[in-house]
Parts: sequence; C-alpha cells; structure tokens
Amino acid sequence: MRLFYGLALPDAVRAETARLSQMAKIQMPGRYLDPISHHLTLAFIGEVDSSRMADVQSILTDTLSHFSVPRITLTKTDFFKRPQNAILVVRAECALAPLHDALRDTLIRFNLPVDPKPFAAHITLARHVVIDQQALHTLTPNPLSFSPAQAQIFLSTRNDQGAPLYTPIFSAPFAP
Repeated sequence: MRLFYGLALPDAVRAETARLSQMAKIQMPGRYLDPISHHLTLAFIGEVDSSRMADVQSILTDTLSHFSVPRITLTKTDFFKRPQNAILVVRAECALAPLHDALRDTLIRFNLPVDPKPFAAHITLARHVVIDQQALHTLTPNPLSFSPAQAQIFLSTRNDQGAPLYTPIFSAPFAP
C-alpha cells in the first residue's frame, strides 16, 4: 500500500483550489489532479506492507495527541521545479513543520519508510506543468483559513485513466 499522512480540505478550501486549477489549466498545460484529491500532505510514507498498518495508525494517533489543532491559511500559487516535472501548488501558511518532523522521526524509529525531502506546506494542483510566470502571478488564492480537527492516512492509487487518486482510510484527532 502506498500511504501518506495528510489533511483533508474543507469544502470551501477545496472549491478555491478547484477554481485555481481551472484558471491555471487554461494557460499552463499539465496533469491536473481532480479537486476531490486535493489535500495537504504532512508526511509521505511510501510503500507499506498491510501488516504494518497498525503501526502507521498508532504513529498518527500518538503523535497528534501532542499537537493542538493548527490554523492553515492559503497564501499564494507557486511551483516546485523538479527535473522534467514542475508541480503547481498553493502554498499554505501554518506551523506544521514540527508535526511533520515528529511524524518523520517516529516513522524512522519504527523502521518505516518516509520521504526525506524538506517539508513545505502546500496543496498540489498539478504535475508536469509548463509554468508561465505571467499566468502564475494572476492566480491569487483567496486567503481562506481552516483548522482541521483531525489528520488522515491517505491511500494513494490510480484511477482507470492512470490519474492519481488519494483516499482517506483512517483519521485521528489533534489534541483538545
């Protein structure tokens, strides 16, 4: 199973990321995610045998018990440049790096895989995008904020057309 920890988006935020995707798609070709799959990744785990699912769940539950509900605000549209793969994203302002670090460190301690890349709070809109800087500057998100009461474990699969599909399969609450 290909897994990651993340935050599901409330309807208003998902509507905003869908709006930005639609606007971007007109001027910047790429592989755009279905807005139903928009989320904010906390830590990418990768391939995990189903026998380790209880560990993955307990890591999320135990770690979140030490963190209060975060406040997340959409700030700007941006991109990550990777070889052959520009990723169009909506940046988010929040203090999630300590949570990411705690999840990463615990996954390592449990001898589970984890993506070593530095954390940057964002919502991916598309991959393999031909970035147009002028068009990018016209894509300004409304500064919506949200405070998720819980985080999820997402299962990463592909639909019949080969597009990514991210399905929440487990939720755990933040500390009260």
